[in-house]
Amino acid sequence: MLLDFGISREQFTKEYREKSFRIHKNALGQIEFGWEQLNAIIYCTELRSSFLQLYKGGWVPEEMFTESYSEIGFPRKRIIKNSFYEYLRNGATLILNRVETKSPLIKNICVEIASFAGAQTLANGYLAFGGEGSFGNHWDTHDVFAVQLIGRKRWKIYKPTFDLPIQSQTSKFRKHECPSEPVFDEVLEPGDVLYVPRGWWHNAQPSCGETFHIAVGVHPPHVVDYFSWICANILPRFLECRDSFLPEESSYEKVIAALEVVHEALSDRANFALFSQYVLDQERLAMPFSLEKARALTTLDEATVVGVRSAYGAQAKLDALCSANASRDDQQFCTDQIFAGNVATVGALVRSTGVPLQEMLSTLNDWMLRDLLEVRD
Repeated sequence: MLLDFGISREQFTKEYREKSFRIHKNALGQIEFGWEQLNAIIYCTELRSSFLQLYKGGWVPEEMFTESYSEIGFPRKRIIKNSFYEYLRNGATLILNRVETKSPLIKNICVEIASFAGAQTLANGYLAFGGEGSFGNHWDTHDVFAVQLIGRKRWKIYKPTFDLPIQSQTSKFRKHECPSEPVFDEVLEPGDVLYVPRGWWHNAQPSCGETFHIAVGVHPPHVVDYFSWICANILPRFLECRDSFLPEESSYEKVIAALEVVHEALSDRANFALFSQYVLDQERLAMPFSLEKARALTTLDEATVVGVRSAYGAQAKLDALCSANASRDDQQFCTDQIFAGNVATVGALVRSTGVPLQEMLSTLNDWMLRDLLEVRD
C-alpha cells in the first residue's frame, strides 16, 4: 500500500466524506517521485489534446508556447522550451489533466484513494515555481484528495456557502460569497494528503517555491444520475411518458398523469439494483501493463495473497462480475467469507469454496489479467 490514511474507510465515510476537510501528514511515506518522473511525463505527451495547459491569470493560448511542424510528412506539435520555461519562471501554473494515465505511480495512488473513498477517481497535476496560484478562491464540484509530491504548497480552506454542488454548479460567478476567514491555513509537505469536500472554498498558493501536487478527484454517482438513468432506460416503456408534449396549458395534465408511473419507476428497488449493477459494470481500472504475463501466467500458490481491485468494495464487485458474465463455477467464489477485508490467500479460497486448486488458480489468473485482482504483499 502506498497510502496510510490514518483512519478506516468506515470512519472516513461517517465523519468526513462530504462533511469536513481532513489533513493527514506524511500519508504517502517514502515516495520516489521527483523531477525525473515529471520530466518523463511531459516528454512522452503528445500535444494533440488538452492534457497540458498553462494558466496565468487566464488560460495561456497554446500557440504562445508550442509550434506546429512536419515530421517525415506527419503534422506534429512540440513545446517551445524557452517560451514554456519563461511562463513558468514568471508565475504560470502548468496543469497536467488526467495525469494518472501517464504515470503508474500516480495511477496506483488514484486506485488506493478510490478504494478508500468508495468511488472512481481521476487526477490532475499542478506545477509552479511561485506566483499567485491557479484559480484563486473557488470550490470544486467533486471531492478532492490533494497529494503533495514535490516541494511545498500553502492551502487555505473556507466553509461552504452552497452545499454539494454538481458539475454545472461552479463557483465562477459566486466568488464574492467566499468567507473572509479560512478554517484551515497550512503548508503541505511532500507526502501530505489533504481531503477537501466538494463545495468547500479553497485556494492553493505556490508561495513556498517550486511545487508539484496532484488533485485526485472523486466521482461517485449522484441521486440525479439515478433519475437520469431512469428517464433514459425505464420511463420510455410507459405510454404516459411517450405521449407528445406541446407548449400549451393542456399538456400540463399529461405531465400530472405521468407522475404516478414516474414515482413507481423511481421507487422500484429492482430498478435501483439495475442502476447499481450498471455503475459497477462500468468501472475500468486500466492498470499499467505487465508484458511478461503475455508469455507466462503469474505464478500463484496456496500462500499467495490476492485482493480485489475496485472502488466499491470486494463483495460488491464480485457479485456484479458473477451476475453479469461469470460462469456457474465462478459464482461459487461469491460467498460472505471470501475476500473479507478485500484480501485472501489462495489456500483460503480453495478451502472456503471447495473449488479444486488448479481450477482456482486458472480462474484467479484470468481475473488478474482482466485487472480485477492483484497480488498483495
